[in-house]
Amino acid sequence: MILRFLLKHGVASTYIPRVLVYMPVGGVSNASFSNRLQANREDKQAWILNELKPKFYTTIWKPLSKIKQFFLRKS
Repeated sequence: MILRFLLKHGVASTYIPRVLVYMPVGGVSNASFSNRLQANREDKQAWILNELKPKFYTTIWKPLSKIKQFFLRKS
């Protein structure tokens, strides 16, 4: 939703060099490998639906960046 807001509506953004919100690692979409695959499919559909074209490496990097969360989450 934030991506759509920024890109489709041309809203400007700026970098804030500090942490504003701490979020736990994991979540429902990262609870299992199959959930992660489903979330990736939903991400792709959202890009198509909103006529956004991610950089070619986004579709590769985002799923790979989630792998460490499977090992960092609490048992």
